[in-house]
Amino acid sequence: MVLAKKTTTMLAFTVPLSSQAHSTAKELSSFVSNSEKSKQVYLNTLTVFAVNFYLDCLGFKTSLSDCESRDLAMIKLMDVADLEVKNLGKLECRYVIGDRQFCQIPPEVWSDRLGYVIVKLNDALSEAKILGFVRIPNERIYLDRLQPLEELISYLSSLEQKSESLAKIELRGWLEGIFESGWEDLRQVFNRDLREFAFREKVQIAKAKKINLGTDLSQTFLALVVKISSIPNEEELDIIMQLHPLDRNYLPQGLNFYVYEREEKLVLQTTTRAKDNFIQLEFSAMPKEKFSTTIVLEDNKVCHTFVA
Repeated sequence: MVLAKKTTTMLAFTVPLSSQAHSTAKELSSFVSNSEKSKQVYLNTLTVFAVNFYLDCLGFKTSLSDCESRDLAMIKLMDVADLEVKNLGKLECRYVIGDRQFCQIPPEVWSDRLGYVIVKLNDALSEAKILGFVRIPNERIYLDRLQPLEELISYLSSLEQKSESLAKIELRGWLEGIFESGWEDLRQVFNRDLREFAFREKVQIAKAKKINLGTDLSQTFLALVVKISSIPNEEELDIIMQLHPLDRNYLPQGLNFYVYEREEKLVLQTTTRAKDNFIQLEFSAMPKEKFSTTIVLEDNKVCHTFVA
């Protein structure tokens, strides 16, 4: 497999390897009698520690207890250095040391991985530099062909957004003060006059969620605003959904907003024109009625599933 060579300067993230990291590495490697294998486990543990530290700094949640690299039976049998990113999957953390310009990837970790993060350990094992990553494994990954860390962040963020969108958003729970992760008050999302969000309709709850609808090279930041109200003695929930720009004055032209009923039946849609500063869909839903929204801009889309 041939990977495109990067011509830009690679920026590394340096992690100090603490006494705690070495203590854990020593403990895990002590369970392996073979000296060469024991050293492998030691270095793998330091590498996973470094990547875990890095992701923690960025706010990504991880679970070391769910890693094969912490499973005594697995580390005795396999060369494994995985890190579980919660709700997303596993990253494989591989090290290089000395002057080596490539990283060897063992075949046993060529599947079931989100990607491969390459870490350079210094000779004294006092620090680790996270160099970059690749999504697709190869027997040898050359350091000058790594994707930069900025793309790793964008990649994990997009996976996180997709993971959140698959979860059902229970709108009636909002009336009781129960809100899913990522949904915030309008004042937390918008740094401008909120009078534009005033509506003639009586709105009981209004929440917004930030959305990045774009690619690594072309970011488009939007806010999905959902306003709900219930009418006394009526079962229906009145719903207003809006899209607003966050990083510009107007929404991009050709942005499509769809609402689907159960079984993907399209019931509502709208498309932005030139200089639209928001678009809106308004409808009602019966209790427990399931529906979904899809926001589409060119080849990029974000979906959410709701229950009224």
